[in-house]
Amino acid sequence: MKIVIVSHYAPSLINFRGELIKVLAAAMMKMMALPEAERRAMGRAGRAHIEANYSLERVVDQWEELYRELLQKKGFSLSDNL
Repeated sequence: MKIVIVSHYAPSLINFRGELIKVLAAAMMKMMALPEAERRAMGRAGRAHIEANYSLERVVDQWEELYRELLQKKGFSLSDNL
């Protein structure tokens, strides 16, 4: 499987090639065959997961912790009141 990032048209567009496109197509067909209620339930569960794990506050906290760890490794220390 090979994924190529197409940057000359859209930096974030992903061009799927080879076996990956078959796997993606099969997954999409499987999803479309599910009853609407099941698709909606999966959508709600996915949204809840994203909201719980990728809120702005949580992501900022993770970045701050990473910066603190990296600075500490370089011998710098920061107060907790940034």
